Parts: sequence; C-alpha cells; structure tokens
Amino acid sequence: MTMIGGLEVATKTRVANRTDIEDWIQRTWLSVDEAGEIFEGYSETENRLRKVQFETTDYDSILRSYENSSADIVKGGAQSRDHRKHLSQARQVIQWLKDDFPKLEDLTPEMIREKLSVMKGTYTDES
Repeated sequence: MTMIGGLEVATKTRVANRTDIEDWIQRTWLSVDEAGEIFEGYSETENRLRKVQFETTDYDSILRSYENSSADIVKGGAQSRDHRKHLSQARQVIQWLKDDFPKLEDLTPEMIREKLSVMKGTYTDES
C-alpha cells in the first residue's frame, strides 16, 4: 500500500499511530487541525506532550541504573576493579551534570565537547 493509500485508509477508519500522523503533517498532506479532528485523542496527546516538563533530572536513578548495568556486564561483577573504576568515572560525570545541568535536556553536544576538551587539558600525561 502506498503512503497516500495508508492516509486514505486511516482517515476512513479514523485510526493511525502518532508517528504516521506526524509524517503526514510534515509532508503537508494533513494539517495539525485536520489531524485533531480526524484522529480522536491526537490533539490531547500533543497538548500533554508539550506540557510535560521536568523540573530536574533524576541523576541518582541514572547512576543506580548504570551501576546495575556495569555490574552485570563487567567480568567479575560488582566486586571487580573495572566495575569500581567505571563507577568512579560515572560519579564524576553525574556530579558535573547535577551541578551544571539540573535538566538534562539543556545539555548540548557542544557543551560535552567543551567539557571533554577541558578534561583532556587537565589530565595530560606528564611522563
């Protein structure tokens, strides 16, 4: 079935997934208003998604998840030297993120590159 055919079937049945609806809107085959009228719940879902804003990121939860994952992956488990080394590095990264980016969504790739550049300058080999 062609993409246009998929749109035709969806508008007749009034059933489509959000990804398809957004694709049709992007291709200008359907306006946002039309999508809201045709597909029940589309407008409400979009409004809810826009309203969801996290005040802060739960970095402690991220660190716990990383700790569990590392313990499962690293040879020797939670007691291994590699696991402890990984956690030490992860704690430093999490602390930086907590201090500078309470909301992770504010972090950009350029900011990460900048931090890495500073770190490389700080931790050079002086042998």
